Amino acid sequence: NEEISLRGASRILFFTDGLLEACSEKRGLKFYEELLHDFLMKHRTEDSESLIAGIFSDLMEFLQDSDLNDDVC
Repeated sequence: NEEISLRGASRILFFTDGLLEACSEKRGLKFYEELLHDFLMKHRTEDSESLIAGIFSDLMEFLQDSDLNDDVC
């Protein structure tokens, strides 16, 4: 077991594998971890609700009308 101390405005983001496995059929690419990391760094001062809405918005833009084939939570 390992303990992690969180300070100040630290947050933990839990998500399902469906987020990183979401695939844009037009681009032939997955919404990979680096895209999520870049988004979180760019928007790290936003509140949790804004972060979740922004991640979902970026995901939908990335998919370009492709369907989600897995759960995204």
